[in-house]
Amino acid sequence: VVTVSATGAKGLKSSYSNYGKGVIDVAAPGGDSTVYQTPEPPAVNGLILSTLPGGGFGYKAGTSMASPHVAGVVALIKSRHPYASPAAVKVLLGLQADAKACGAPYDYNGDGVIDAVCEGGKSYNGFYGAGVVDALDAVRW
Repeated sequence: VVTVSATGAKGLKSSYSNYGKGVIDVAAPGGDSTVYQTPEPPAVNGLILSTLPGGGFGYKAGTSMASPHVAGVVALIKSRHPYASPAAVKVLLGLQADAKACGAPYDYNGDGVIDAVCEGGKSYNGFYGAGVVDALDAVRW
């Protein structure tokens, strides 16, 4: 089992994403449409373009958008290390991730109340785990 947190347009933990030291293994883009993560132009919004039922496409946000990024990186790791055990693949997943340090406490909606506090250091913390997945690094290891 790999636990995944989602990041938004600015690379910060998404407002809806779960967190906690010892809970998150890695992070991946999942989108976030809150004011806290307004994207820079030319981006249309802070969401992930995904498939929709019936064959269409639409913008979505969620850890359900982040998890496929991680699954893709796991597939790349497995292609590079075809005989790696599941436990070894999980270790490699953490090693290829780009470490991201905790930031300031989050006030997602700007109401002056702290909504989330990150615990841990740069190499591992409760918002990003071992870091944000990196597909290129996954095939370099």
